[in-house]
Amino acid sequence: MTSILIKIPRTLNNQRRFSITKEFAVILLVPQPTCRVEHQQGIRENTKIKPADFFDHTIGITYTRGPVQDIVLWFTPATAPYIKTQHLHHSQQIIEDTAKGLTVKLKLRVNYELTALLLIFVPNIVILEPLSLRKSFYDILHKGVDGHREHDSLRPSL
Repeated sequence: MTSILIKIPRTLNNQRRFSITKEFAVILLVPQPTCRVEHQQGIRENTKIKPADFFDHTIGITYTRGPVQDIVLWFTPATAPYIKTQHLHHSQQIIEDTAKGLTVKLKLRVNYELTALLLIFVPNIVILEPLSLRKSFYDILHKGVDGHREHDSLRPSL
């Protein structure tokens, strides 16, 4: 397996080093003043990757090779002001803003950090698209509820 190390400047991603394998990337904090590809034993230069654009369609640090998808989300009116002022991602676009709620679209690769971010907004969010993300989100919520039900006998009386 060939690895690629890419160093990017602090202004691009807070002095982080990317270690990219075929499946995913891991970012480690390493101070570096310039953007360059480091040659080391077992590492080859890759001129196809642009460090500034590599995580452009990703939330967090886990890079997945999946396609960039339209992520369509609906938020309750109580959450709408926060979403409008604190964008979830730079690709966020408002599709509809009514008294019934806010619908936004993001252009992202689905990864663990995206799912974790969206879980913060439960119960004030509905994932409309893609259906695969909606289903995995639903499964996570149900596993959590089922896990709590299994341990109800251990819960102290209130």
